[in-house]
Amino acid sequence: MEPKNNKTKLLPSKVKKIDKKFIFFTTLIIMSLFFSFISLGFLYKFHQNFVANDNQLNELKLNVKNLTSSNTNNLKKIQLNIDSIQKQSKENKKNIQFFTILNQNPIIKTFGL
Repeated sequence: MEPKNNKTKLLPSKVKKIDKKFIFFTTLIIMSLFFSFISLGFLYKFHQNFVANDNQLNELKLNVKNLTSSNTNNLKKIQLNIDSIQKQSKENKKNIQFFTILNQNPIIKTFGL
């Protein structure tokens, strides 16, 4: 009977060692899974920031394109205004020349205009 008792005494010690190894490896696996999920969360957050920055960059490109097109349109309008002012000034010079010549006429000087 004593050998049976010895075997029963040896058996719980082996079970305890197996339990310690099992607990160690399961905690190791659980910790590795936990840290991998945390790293995946950080990667997902960085990816979201990257996509948001890319969208903002595209919006800025569109805004710059719209601003440059509106600036070119404004420059064209300004150039048209400058051209019309130059034409008007040429006409004014012609009118001034005409009236100076007309005012030099002796008949108009006597009767007035």
